[in-house]
Amino acid sequence: MTAEDIADTLGMARSNVSNSLKELLAWNLIRRVPILGDRRDHYEAETDIWEVAARIAARRKERELDPAITALRACVSDAADDPTINPVASKRLESIL
Repeated sequence: MTAEDIADTLGMARSNVSNSLKELLAWNLIRRVPILGDRRDHYEAETDIWEVAARIAARRKERELDPAITALRACVSDAADDPTINPVASKRLESIL
């Protein structure tokens, strides 16, 4: 479908559809499909539900879990080097990590 077709089907503004399509493309949940003789962009959704779930899980891990793990590693490292940190607190940070 084209962005115009999607906007008409959903009854949404074209700008909202465009922003949503960009986000779905970034998450690799849809792809552009060329149609011979048509210069407009056409989009096709991933049809395998397990592939969709795997891509969403990977993207969420990348955006949410990886930064948290990086921050926890930094905290554990800082706590190990700081003698004023309570050993119990240091152990808790390590167990969280």
